Amino acid sequence: MSEPNVCATKVSGRFAIIIPSPPPPPDDEVKETEAEKRVVKKRKMKKMEGEADKGVALDTTWIGRSKMPSASMVRTQPALEQEYAP
Repeated sequence: MSEPNVCATKVSGRFAIIIPSPPPPPDDEVKETEAEKRVVKKRKMKKMEGEADKGVALDTTWIGRSKMPSASMVRTQPALEQEYAP
């Protein structure tokens, strides 16, 4: 680079601009205790469970040896887009 925020090249093709990365944080800021990690994980799980409870509950149906979710009703009624129906 010849000037800040200016890139000069003589040939076409792929190129990359490399900039220095910021220094890593001190070690005392990086370390988290296991208890803090568990608390954060529990909060995330509670949030996901709350979001799941807000959604539509699905019934389950056995297909072969697998238990699959299935909708108990149709939310939107089908409508013909064209007048012709075979």
